[in-house]
Order: sequence, then structure tokens, then C-alpha cells
Amino acid sequence: LPTIAAHQTMQTKEGDVEVMFAFRVHTERHSTILSFANNITKPNGGSHDAGFRSTIFRAYNKYAEDHKHVKEPFIDDDVRDGLVAAVSVRLTGPRFAGQTKDKLANTECNGAVSSVTYQALMKFFEENPNAATQAIARAERAAKARAAAEKERDQFQRNNPQGLGTLLAHMADCQEPGPAHF
Repeated sequence: LPTIAAHQTMQTKEGDVEVMFAFRVHTERHSTILSFANNITKPNGGSHDAGFRSTIFRAYNKYAEDHKHVKEPFIDDDVRDGLVAAVSVRLTGPRFAGQTKDKLANTECNGAVSSVTYQALMKFFEENPNAATQAIARAERAAKARAAAEKERDQFQRNNPQGLGTLLAHMADCQEPGPAHF
């Protein structure tokens, strides 16, 4: 999948929010999403990161539903499988949460990032149906792998008597005749 990027300034009640993002899906399963506010990295993300994550998830599900690619909606992990992204916002009055100030707390950033991301991703999907189909297929493979892993885990827990057996061994009746025996 090629790199998808956007750069746009959104007007909010609190002032302008400049939104920049770039992402692509690579062949590995690991995902990385880096967040920045006013060019400072935010390891715990914040409102802009939440807007980006939820919107990618929403856009994938919308496109897949509209084009009848999948029967079941994706979950967040399915869509983020193999995703590498950078999300950055610039704003005049940043507010940070937490003692270490490592999380952006401006709520207007969520809506601004969400709007820009959704528009850019849906436009990309409509203009590049082959790439969109590949992206949806990748998320669908991740969903099937997740479902198979859950089924396998459930099956293992049902067939493994030791999982419950160790708990019952700790709660077994006393085998000694009484305190005098010690």
C-alpha cells in the first residue's frame, strides 16, 4: 500500500488546528503510531492520536461495508495490523494531561484530526480501488487470524484440565489427621 498523507488547517471554536499525518501499511504485523503536538513527541498520544485511530477504523469499516468486502465489521486491532503512522498537530494553546505532560488534552484536536483523516482516507480509497481492496484484504486476514486465535484459546481452555486442576489442588480438603500430627 502506498503512503497516504494529508496536511490541512481546520478552524475550530478554540482556534486553528493544523493537522498533518502520513501512514502506510507494511508487510510486518507490528504497528507503530507516533504522535506529535507542536513538533514535540507525545508518547501517550492524546486527543489527536485518539481521533486518528478511531477514524482509520471507521473509514475501513465504511469502505468495506459500502463495497460489500466483509460480513463482520473490523475491530481496531484488525485495521492497525502493519500500520506505521505519524500524526502531528500544531495549535496555539496546547493543553497537556498528566504529571509528565506527555498527552495532549485539547479536545478540538480530536475532531480536526478525525475530519482530515476521514476525508483523505476515503478520497484515497475511492481514487485507488485496487489499493483499497488490498488494505481491506489485509485487515480481513488480521480479523480471521484473531478469530482463529480466540477459537484456539477457547478450545485449549476447555480441553486443559490443569488450568482448573491447579486451582482445585490448592483448595483441596486437608489430608492430615490433625494438628498433633505435625
